[in-house]
Amino acid sequence: MTVEDSQIKLSGNIEINREWNDVRLNKDYSITIIIPIESNQVPYVIDAGNQIDSSYPHRYKDGGLCLEIDTVIKLKFLNGMTLSEWMLNYVETYFFSYEYFKRYGVFPFGERAHGIIGLLDYYGEKLNETDLTKTYCLMRYIATKPYRGHFKCPCGSQKHLRDCHGKYVIAYYNNFDAYEFLKQDLSLIEYTLYKVRKGKE
Repeated sequence: MTVEDSQIKLSGNIEINREWNDVRLNKDYSITIIIPIESNQVPYVIDAGNQIDSSYPHRYKDGGLCLEIDTVIKLKFLNGMTLSEWMLNYVETYFFSYEYFKRYGVFPFGERAHGIIGLLDYYGEKLNETDLTKTYCLMRYIATKPYRGHFKCPCGSQKHLRDCHGKYVIAYYNNFDAYEFLKQDLSLIEYTLYKVRKGKE
């Protein structure tokens, strides 16, 4: 273990011994775990042994592993998740999913897209909405307006909010951390869309 540049580095091997759907994985991987100190960044993992194919969509060019969108992991930590549980539920699951994908060409536990599409997918799940545009409208309502159940739902259904997405929307007003992360993620989505539009001008 080393401490440098306001972060802790843990390097070594991790043994993955997991089974799912009659498929077993027992293999060691060489990794480096980076734990930021006094930062709101989440821990992340580097493929130190270069055992993950560089063409794999959930391995970054610098060797970092895409475990899940940051908001999900931040909320889990705020709700009491330990580093051991993070290792079990995200790091070990990542390597199992990778090996399963190599063998069968499918992701055993589903796949999260990267960037703003992944964010919109996540919030769509939380808001019970599959349409990304409607999800964005719901997020923008939450971030900019007070909850009013008798208002028309921002999804465009013409129903009252309380009779449509209301119970999913109001959950954000009742959870300060989730509400703040939603606003941050919405800002990132809007900034990304702004850059895309500027690039097309």
